[in-house]
Amino acid sequence: MINIVAALPVEAKPIIQHFRLQKIQGNHSFTIFSNGDVELIVSGVGAIAAATATGYLAARRGHQQVVAWLNIGIVGSLSRSVGDAVLAHSVTDVTNGQRYYPSLIFAPMCDTASVVTVPKPETSYDGESVFDMEASGFYAAATRFNSNELIHCLKVVSDNQHNSVSNISEPLVKALITEQMEKIDQLVNEMRALIEKLGENAQATEDYRVIAKHFHFTVSQQLTLKSHINHWYALTNHVLLSELIIENYRNAKALLAELQRRLNTMPLSYIPTVRDNS
Repeated sequence: MINIVAALPVEAKPIIQHFRLQKIQGNHSFTIFSNGDVELIVSGVGAIAAATATGYLAARRGHQQVVAWLNIGIVGSLSRSVGDAVLAHSVTDVTNGQRYYPSLIFAPMCDTASVVTVPKPETSYDGESVFDMEASGFYAAATRFNSNELIHCLKVVSDNQHNSVSNISEPLVKALITEQMEKIDQLVNEMRALIEKLGENAQATEDYRVIAKHFHFTVSQQLTLKSHINHWYALTNHVLLSELIIENYRNAKALLAELQRRLNTMPLSYIPTVRDNS
């Protein structure tokens, strides 16, 4: 299952058309579209709305072992051109300073960027970051239901220092998202491939069971452990417990730190921006 969160109906429309999604009938708190494989929810504007919609969609689907979460929408930028697509390599909430790092374990289909989530439309653009109003809320909620290898934000620049946010219109937003549907489709296909790989990996489930039984993990540490194990098997076919002897670590924190260290040394554990600034 691919779950997509879009703030506005106009952002959602090209995605709905491309994947042939049908509106889910019934009394729902949000407008939801689905084709059985891809499900899209229209959240409304803002981080709280995005977080609430993400939680609602997760509750509607119930427990699923491997699910991908995507946030698609528009952003503002200082120097990027209107129409440029970017994939988030970090997401920062400007109101509380919380920062998230999506795991880009595949070759990005577009530039990557730092996404900064703000409480109102940004007009004072800064540096290489792009600015939106939903990504941090989406990401904070989605990490409660899955690991960050399967949580991504793809954004399209709608305004910059030469094109004011006041000039944004529904036809413009629809056109911008439509022009990037090939990249959105590529991202969905990357997630499908990763879901298939992780979903078939019974060893990851067994590793989690053994490690979680050996140490006491907080809820946050449990989520981190699941993310690290998924990340491990996304990058290698080596059995984790044959290389990481859990008896060598005094507590959950020490084991997680060592697992993170090993992941950081693996190829594609982090892919920086592919933008050419020359």
